[in-house]
Amino acid sequence: MVWLSSGNPMPSRSGPIDPGSLCHFNIPARRTILTWQRRYSAGGIDALLPRPQVRRPMKKPPKLG
Repeated sequence: MVWLSSGNPMPSRSGPIDPGSLCHFNIPARRTILTWQRRYSAGGIDALLPRPQVRRPMKKPPKLG
């Protein structure tokens, strides 16, 4: 990912993803970049912020006895 002088973290051109960049930034899958691009296009820089993770409460085990 290249930071442009305008402060925009996404490149101005779209094209194939460079495997060397994936390795350099330790990104395991091309799908990650494609997801980031889609989210950025849909909602701007705020769409890239981490989403709160919600967990379901654990079920209590049945009482034995």
